[in-house]
Amino acid sequence: MDVFMLPEPDLLPDMEVNFLELVEMRASVRHYAETSLSQRELSCLLWCAQGVKMVLPNGKSVRNVPAVGGSHMLETELIVHRVEGLAAGFYRFLPFDHAVLFLGRDCLDEAALRAQFSPEDDTAVRESAVTIVWSAVRERIAGKDDEAARRCAYIESGHASQNVCLAAQAMKIGTGSIRAWREKAVNLAYGFDGAKIFSVGAMTVGKME
Repeated sequence: MDVFMLPEPDLLPDMEVNFLELVEMRASVRHYAETSLSQRELSCLLWCAQGVKMVLPNGKSVRNVPAVGGSHMLETELIVHRVEGLAAGFYRFLPFDHAVLFLGRDCLDEAALRAQFSPEDDTAVRESAVTIVWSAVRERIAGKDDEAARRCAYIESGHASQNVCLAAQAMKIGTGSIRAWREKAVNLAYGFDGAKIFSVGAMTVGKME
């Protein structure tokens, strides 16, 4: 499978922002322009969402978002429609390499998308430049029963999603949370078994009209 390296985080431009204004101006966007995201823009969003700041022993890491006990249960999948230099299709973000792994194109099938999302969200997904699908790996968090582990995963996806929202706002890019993703259909579409690996949320990203 093909791996595409993204622009290095150290090479991303610094942005001067008024944080309070950034928070105040953030708003959900449901309709997007047909303009593509650049790889630099995608790189910045993914770095803010799951960027690895330090690699620790036993495969653990310190990242740009908090996680219960440093578990970092999240995996980041991408439905790519329009990103410069990337073919449309399904990708997984590789945070330790700051790269994306191409997994195929089946996820772009309209019937598959309709099965995964409500009609209103399906429109946003199809119009988006990228839809981020968060999944969680159960074995990464120890000492929790399944219900508690799921709560931790949902909290972690909330932290990551908010980082994406604020980073996107700083770049004048729109975002919107998926309100009614269908977990079983998403799990089936992307090969999650629903127990060891399960979907925990999704959000759309794209240039504003």
